Amino acid sequence: MSNDWDKLEEESRQKANRIRDVFSLEEFEYNRKRSSQRVEQPGYQQQHSRRRVNPEALAIAQAQAQQKAKQEQEALAREQAWKIEQAQIAQAEARRREEAARLAQEAQNLNQTSIHDAAKERAKQRVDAHAHQAPQQQPKPGKVVKNVDFTGESRVKMHEEQAKKAKKTKKAKEEPNEPAYPVAERKGKGLLVTIVIFWAITALISLYLLSPLSHLGEIKITGNHFASASEIIEKSKINDDHYFLVLARQTQKFEKNIAQDEYIKSAKIATQLPNEFDIKIVEWRVLGVDDINGKYHRVLENGYMMPDEEDNNDNGFPVWNNFTSSEIMKKFVEQYNKLDEKFTAEIDHLDYTPSQSNKQLVTIYMKNGFQILVDIPNMVEKLGYYDQVVANAPEPCIIDMEVGIFTKPFPAPEPDPATDETTNTQENGDSTNG
Repeated sequence: MSNDWDKLEEESRQKANRIRDVFSLEEFEYNRKRSSQRVEQPGYQQQHSRRRVNPEALAIAQAQAQQKAKQEQEALAREQAWKIEQAQIAQAEARRREEAARLAQEAQNLNQTSIHDAAKERAKQRVDAHAHQAPQQQPKPGKVVKNVDFTGESRVKMHEEQAKKAKKTKKAKEEPNEPAYPVAERKGKGLLVTIVIFWAITALISLYLLSPLSHLGEIKITGNHFASASEIIEKSKINDDHYFLVLARQTQKFEKNIAQDEYIKSAKIATQLPNEFDIKIVEWRVLGVDDINGKYHRVLENGYMMPDEEDNNDNGFPVWNNFTSSEIMKKFVEQYNKLDEKFTAEIDHLDYTPSQSNKQLVTIYMKNGFQILVDIPNMVEKLGYYDQVVANAPEPCIIDMEVGIFTKPFPAPEPDPATDETTNTQENGDSTNG
């Protein structure tokens, strides 16, 4: 609707502009007539020959003015038609609303009349039934009885009042009885109860802080094999002098302290009521043992070599030999952790065997007799073809994976000098006897 009014306003503005143009044209025509009258006077053309009006331009201007006037008349006609249409629409809407209001009022009046008539009919039926059942009571002497319309509106109002009284009585019975003591006494008792509860809670907190339960009790540690319980507690930096509730809020800090140990991969602390800690340790996995001068040192999956020495490899870990460089050891462990566990379980031992051209060569000796030569950076990729090569090999051999992948037989064993000398002596003796 607002857009229509904007258009109407714009058309009115344009009409005003056109009216101004018409007035200007009329003034121009008036001036032209006066000029023509002056021109008809004798001697005027010689004096004013330069101010003569061009008749073609005047004709064009008149045609344009007539066209504008026609357009303005058409615009005014459209505007009047639109206004008439809008007025008709508004009148129709008003008539529709009046008709709807009238119908709603008639329906409401009809509904009320039906309800009132029905109530009157029910009251009349009850009065008639009562009149047939009970004899009419005679009024007491000296008492005036007023005429009552038992079939009219008074009977209906009486029934409504009785229903309201019955509803109030029922509601009063359902409501709880108010306490007998006054409001001030109730407030005093409530304050007393609050004070008693406050001091009781304070006393319980004081007793708890003074009891041994407020301090840390037992610390249970599970999952540790290499690090002892005392070392773990020392690494955690748990202070027994602090209250248990304070320590329970610092479990994440203690877990980070424990995980700094070279043997421990992660730690998880769980609080057990009333005052216990349950520490679960996950240690780094053992990949193998490094043989140093006949003593075995366990190598963990984080690249750390344990300083503890063992005389025997009772657990059957793969034996690593000649890993003298810690840098080479860390690179090898990084690649070794990516290998399949089924493959690593078949390794008997392995040696670090660098050459002049490649300082990162290792030789892996398998339990089935195969021998693998591979460089550390490409170890994971090359060993992925191990099962396929073994399936095509007729017997155990050397699998060279340094450059490409190919197999070659084991070199022939070198002859023992002592055995050769004994053989030559026997041959010389035999020739002498002959």
